[in-house]
Amino acid sequence: MIRFEFPLTEQVRTWLRLEATWSRWRHFAQANTPDDHHAALMALFECVDIAGRSDLKRHLIAALEALCAAPTAQETTSQRPRRIALHEPVAQALALIDALRQQPGRIDHVMRAQPLLNALRTRAHVSGGVCAFDLPTYHFWLNQSAEKRRADLDAWAQPLHPLLDAIACVLAHLRAQSTPQTHTAANGCYQQPLDGRLPRLIQVWIDAAHRVVPKVSANKYQFNLHFIPVTDEGGIGTEAVSTQTFPFALTLCY
Repeated sequence: MIRFEFPLTEQVRTWLRLEATWSRWRHFAQANTPDDHHAALMALFECVDIAGRSDLKRHLIAALEALCAAPTAQETTSQRPRRIALHEPVAQALALIDALRQQPGRIDHVMRAQPLLNALRTRAHVSGGVCAFDLPTYHFWLNQSAEKRRADLDAWAQPLHPLLDAIACVLAHLRAQSTPQTHTAANGCYQQPLDGRLPRLIQVWIDAAHRVVPKVSANKYQFNLHFIPVTDEGGIGTEAVSTQTFPFALTLCY
């Protein structure tokens, strides 16, 4: 089964982009070769660019504070254990809030203090612009030991940790709010009414054997899924929408 995630708010969209880019950074930073560590730096620059949004920290703090909120009066006794189980420990959320509030105003302050990173970030926008003759100091760094490069990568990425830890916490809670339900797409389509609330995240699981990818459109009253055929190379098939009828799993995360 392949899982597709569709964020329906700008906040969740930003969180998912940072999560995916940070995952690439971890993958390449843990490796040993100079090429891997170059890829790690490119991912790190992307993370810094995404994290540069002025409202990111404020929205994360608000989301963490919501995790710490006490059960409301409308919750039944039977609902409260599940709600508590879904939440990260309150102490962890409070610690993440403190870490975010103690962060400097600019997330790229470490990079701005490093001439090597400033030069690399500028040249990285030029196709083929980071050859040894373009950046001799960077070529020298790439020829240091893998241990030295990993230590530098960890130090340069350190300012991002509070943000990424907070994002991991709120996304884990968001994804855990409900379990996948099985539905059927008739002729490659599915429609479901909503109760006036727009989910923040929609997850769709589909068997790769059906060779389709989902496309989502939604408002607070209903959402539609259209499954688009794909080719072996990942391109769009000749049909606009699949004519198959098949099962899939769906999660609405509020």
